[in-house]
Amino acid sequence: MRCSAAREAAAHTLHIGELRLRDVAVDFYDASVAGTRGTGSAPHRIRLDALRADVGPLVLPALDERAAVSLQATLKGPQHDGTLSLQGHLTPATRDAVVALKIKGLDLVALQPYLLRHNEGTVRRGTFDLALEATAKSQRLSAPGRLTLRELELGSGGGAVGTFAGVPRQAVLAALSRDGRIELAFTLDGRLDDPKFSLNELFAARFAVGLAEQLGVSLGGMVEGVGSVIKGLFGR
Repeated sequence: MRCSAAREAAAHTLHIGELRLRDVAVDFYDASVAGTRGTGSAPHRIRLDALRADVGPLVLPALDERAAVSLQATLKGPQHDGTLSLQGHLTPATRDAVVALKIKGLDLVALQPYLLRHNEGTVRRGTFDLALEATAKSQRLSAPGRLTLRELELGSGGGAVGTFAGVPRQAVLAALSRDGRIELAFTLDGRLDDPKFSLNELFAARFAVGLAEQLGVSLGGMVEGVGSVIKGLFGR
């Protein structure tokens, strides 16, 4: 009986050596935030262009073998384009993984619906860099990373005592005037099998604490603003 069951399972197993995507364009539409053109009612669009991806091997339906992952894409922006790179391996069935994510030169204007709340003005220009080394083993995530805002220029609106992403506007402008950038180190950690685990909330909390320390301000309402940015980027 056991041999028969094993043969039947093997007969229904699909082995894929590698999946490849070349020069693919992908549009993500986020209906949780409004677009920035027209009436603002349209979903916000983030476009990946010139996407190249290699994933494999894959064993279906179990997905219990380690698969190498390689992905590169251009992140389109209204003023300039950024790049995204992801390298590593993962086992889908167990969620064990070791991956390195790098985002370079992402146009901050494209992120305005996530960065800004109502009446916080506009972003005229700027770039967003992110480097993250993530390891997941036995449902435990450990992911040290670094985030950098460069060449940030804020438009009108929000007033002298307003905020940017929930952070006092003048503190942000003072840091940019002094250093030309805002750079933060952080570490994400937690159990993936914990129902209360939220990558958005964890990242927002780490970023908020680091930003407050960097700028020498109190946290206040920062977590809500930062959380919306991460939700837009990671969708969780």
